Amino acid sequence: MGRADPSTTVTKRSGQRNLQACVTVPTELRPIIGRKQIYKSRGTFDPTVAKERLCAEEAEIFRELDEANLAGQPLALSALELERALWPTLELRDGSNASFPEELIRKRAAVWFDPDKRWDEYDNLVQRAGGHTFGYKPDADQGQAYHDYRKNIEPLLNTFNPEL
Repeated sequence: MGRADPSTTVTKRSGQRNLQACVTVPTELRPIIGRKQIYKSRGTFDPTVAKERLCAEEAEIFRELDEANLAGQPLALSALELERALWPTLELRDGSNASFPEELIRKRAAVWFDPDKRWDEYDNLVQRAGGHTFGYKPDADQGQAYHDYRKNIEPLLNTFNPEL
């Protein structure tokens, strides 16, 4: 997706017994990944075995970088903002509020670039953003709440639609 994948090295981290696969995260993906390097344990302290196992860990690390790259695309970012605005404030049994599942939404960014899934996801998100099906007319008690809801969601929906 427009970037060269960095090389993977096998290294020993201080305080860790096993060798680690290490990739330096490209600068543009660091805000999304949240760190400069990704480490995966090799499950061994033998350098020969660690190099043999490197391919599988390398694929997993590059998959993580690809997910982050997709999550940083304008379409995925506008979908994330719309999801955040649609997220209800749910009160849990202990009185705290349920937190927004940002990491889950970011990991699902690939769906926006899958031609078989994107339109179903789009229909789902736009229907939730609309709040109600076509022809809905709120009664007097619901009118102000519906107006406020639409006032907050409409700009996000207008940003999201052109990206798709």
